[in-house]
Amino acid sequence: MKVIQTVPFSVNLFRSGAEITRTATAELSRGTETLVIKGISTQANLNTARLYCGKGITMSNMRFEVDSDETEVNEITGKLEALRQENAAREMQKTLWETNGDFSSRTSVSASEIESYILALPHRLKEIQEASFACAKEIEALEKKLEEASKRKTRPVMIAEITAEADGSYPLEVHYVENNAGWSPVYEIHTDGQGPLELLLRASMNQNSGEDWENIKVRLFTGNPSGNNTLPIMNTTFLDIQDPFRPQPVRQRGTGMMMGAMKAVSANEMMLEDAAPMMAMMETPEPEEIEDLTMTEFELEMPQNIRSEEAESMADLTKSILEADYEVCTCPRIDASTYLTAKVKTAELPNLLTNSAKVYLSGMYMGTVVLNQDYSEEFETVSLGKEERIRVSTKEVSKKTSKTLLKAQNVTEYVYETTIMNTLGREVTVLVKDQIPVSANKAVTVDLIKADGYQKEEETGFLKQTVTIPAGGSKVLTLSYKVSWPKDKVLKESASAGYPKFCPECGSVLSSRTCSTCGWTSN
Repeated sequence: MKVIQTVPFSVNLFRSGAEITRTATAELSRGTETLVIKGISTQANLNTARLYCGKGITMSNMRFEVDSDETEVNEITGKLEALRQENAAREMQKTLWETNGDFSSRTSVSASEIESYILALPHRLKEIQEASFACAKEIEALEKKLEEASKRKTRPVMIAEITAEADGSYPLEVHYVENNAGWSPVYEIHTDGQGPLELLLRASMNQNSGEDWENIKVRLFTGNPSGNNTLPIMNTTFLDIQDPFRPQPVRQRGTGMMMGAMKAVSANEMMLEDAAPMMAMMETPEPEEIEDLTMTEFELEMPQNIRSEEAESMADLTKSILEADYEVCTCPRIDASTYLTAKVKTAELPNLLTNSAKVYLSGMYMGTVVLNQDYSEEFETVSLGKEERIRVSTKEVSKKTSKTLLKAQNVTEYVYETTIMNTLGREVTVLVKDQIPVSANKAVTVDLIKADGYQKEEETGFLKQTVTIPAGGSKVLTLSYKVSWPKDKVLKESASAGYPKFCPECGSVLSSRTCSTCGWTSN
């Protein structure tokens, strides 16, 4: 048998899992011989392992066994024992030199001999210490090699019968899928708050194969090889009139059309998948981006080192430059803070692999933001962090409740004041958002009394306006409205993200722009 040790050459890294290519050169003689090919990890999926040979050779009878070769372990163990004995001898030399330096009980030694010994002692102890230190480092390195060699003992080895047409050196490649590896997308937003916004996609790569991948070629894929390539099956849905005296059967979760939708998501999962003022951020060459039939591929230009069982390795993939409009925004009734935001066109955002991004403002980390990428909206508003130099406070100035005898109604009038203070040394524009309640019942009315320039969205009751505040100045905004309802009724308040409004045609409560009862649609 001839033993061939392979080394990692390249890796196709998926979001979960990797396809490894290992290479070696075999010196073969004409005829047939058995090769023992090493290097495959314990996490490898052996069903995917394949051996590729150069021209002029053929392969047969390939199989896998557990590596039980003790040669490497025994060799390292022997070296370690010799080094430990060598270091123990040095420790004895050191002790003897220090002990013999005591001449208090020795009368036969001359003064010149004592002087020579004392002068030589520091140099000799230093030599012994340096040699001992170097030996200890060598022992440490060998102990690490022994640990790795012990792990390799339990690795599978590929055994194959190889027939060569002639003597020579032949290249070999082993391909297999590694389960304990993958990468995750990391987005970073870089901006100075004035110019274009940079959206950087980075790859966080990791592996736990028990072997460091050093100086290897890496290609990243935005999806995974599909574990289920079965197309979704649609079932016919029947409608019938329900017998009022027969209870309706409970439909099981995940059946019928819903199960079909769930299967479709699973089968197409991989199709859903990339400056500080004084110093510029270091950039790496952007990889080649290849659009394949099912997923996007990034071929990294520079060789990568991905350590096993260590911190993740990072690589830059793509950078998108997005034109942005910046403004300061506040919702004082909900949060007495102001935020710097950037508004970008949703259509210009790349196909995001994850919806979270780290924000860096002029090189300083500001936190993490969620990107919605809602294509039904023209713009995406990105929060870049709190603007602490714009201070906001809001208060309820008054709340008066009275009764109208003629209409038999209760009426409550609310008055709120919002104060915005600009402590910056320049003029600033602030988008202020507020709201008033919306009636979900025809018997309840909400009337806006004073809005101080707010624009109102009728269906939601949301208010907004843009105000300009000079450097060091402030502005007070007043909002007042009244609520009327029958005096024999109790008013209930609830929050909803939908459309808390009744239909003007039939009076039903709306949950969308279209009434489910009569079909009326809001313009």
